[in-house]
Amino acid sequence: MALAMLSEATIVENLTLRTADLTPIGPPSNLVPLSLVSRTYYKTLKDDCLPDVFRRIFERRFDMSALLRRLGPLAPSDVAAELSRRYTSLKMIRRGSLGDPNLRDALMRAYFMLLEDDGDNAMQIAWSNLSETVENILRCSLQKDSTIDQDVMALAIVLCSALSQTLLTDGHGSDDIRELLVPFAFSSRHCPLSELPERDFYPLRRCAPEELSKLFPSSHYISYFGCTLRYNTPPVAAYAIQAYLAYYEDRPLGVPDKHDMPQTSANVRHPPGVTLADIEEYNSRTTRLRRRSTNPPSLQYDALWRRVTSRIDVDRPVSSRHELGMLSGSWRGTCLDGLKITNAEGADIAHYRTFKDGPGGGTQRPSRDPVDIIVTGEVVPPSTDPQHSSALGPFKFYGRVRPSDRLVVLVREPADPTMDHLGRDVFRGYLLSSRHMVGRRRHAFPDATESYETLWNLRRSEE
Repeated sequence: MALAMLSEATIVENLTLRTADLTPIGPPSNLVPLSLVSRTYYKTLKDDCLPDVFRRIFERRFDMSALLRRLGPLAPSDVAAELSRRYTSLKMIRRGSLGDPNLRDALMRAYFMLLEDDGDNAMQIAWSNLSETVENILRCSLQKDSTIDQDVMALAIVLCSALSQTLLTDGHGSDDIRELLVPFAFSSRHCPLSELPERDFYPLRRCAPEELSKLFPSSHYISYFGCTLRYNTPPVAAYAIQAYLAYYEDRPLGVPDKHDMPQTSANVRHPPGVTLADIEEYNSRTTRLRRRSTNPPSLQYDALWRRVTSRIDVDRPVSSRHELGMLSGSWRGTCLDGLKITNAEGADIAHYRTFKDGPGGGTQRPSRDPVDIIVTGEVVPPSTDPQHSSALGPFKFYGRVRPSDRLVVLVREPADPTMDHLGRDVFRGYLLSSRHMVGRRRHAFPDATESYETLWNLRRSEE
């Protein structure tokens, strides 16, 4: 009699939810013994029998806002099926089975989860020990006779970049990961920033059809909430640079022992070099800029999601457009510090030319997509930031965004013609989110026969 009462639908649903809540992180393993209570429970506790219940379990464990923004309303049966797929993938990652043929799809699903993360996804991913698995993949891929699949290696680097921007990194093992990223971040010969020739602004016009297949990786497909998503593994150099510099900034700068360092530049008459105030500002800025400032946090990855995925059922191609406004604002970071993109009146904005020359000197604009994106501005203008511009003097810059793959190229030069001996810097890179831009920097002095390359990393500043 008591068992019959416990088998009523409402009681089964409530008991299932309460039992699943006993293990909020990781798979709801307590549902297994619950299913052995009776044959009725065994038949009922299936995701296809109680889709609404498993949908509610999903909502208690994973973030939903990004999914609803990007995919629209989700059927309970699709959410229930995804709950099972996610924990299958997370368990595979937790085992660290590098030879598993399904590892690529598991890593791809974990990457989507990080792009959707508003706090809950990160806790589930932490349970899977994703950081350790990614580190093992990178270590094995650098061995001479590595058998790691190239797509798995690329996804590992992309995931390493995504993890460096979450709260899942606490500095543990960051030195090891940073060393593993060096070949991918610095070797421009073996790991180019772009798969398209950087010298051409319209490279696709110069490529024969058979050459295009060599430039772009093959598409991969994954079943995701009832639809089939197409995903292209992106060039890994930009993600390796982002992760490398993020781990580099993970530890604050220290003051050398027995070093008589001035407190501020006001304490000395000559050019002060590094001061205590500089170190304190750098440490506070890097920590502050890595905090999540969008609400919800996943909002900053909406544009990236649209670029790396497409839905087969609606035949939407992978977006290659640069979304207007993404470069506007103030940026701070490594190598190119204090970038502020403004117009002539000083307003935070990037300049876009959304037309092209037409017949007879007129203009033509076949669509609302930008035909060309021109960027102009200045770096640490002395009128607004004399403290920082006094170090090397003010700079101006100009640049362009390549339409085919959104490659950003900026040229920086001294604003004062008498300072031309400082040379020029060429910054090439990509926007990896609405708040993050990374790439490689090449510096050349006047009449120099060669130049050198370094890395640069910018985050949008709220100040």
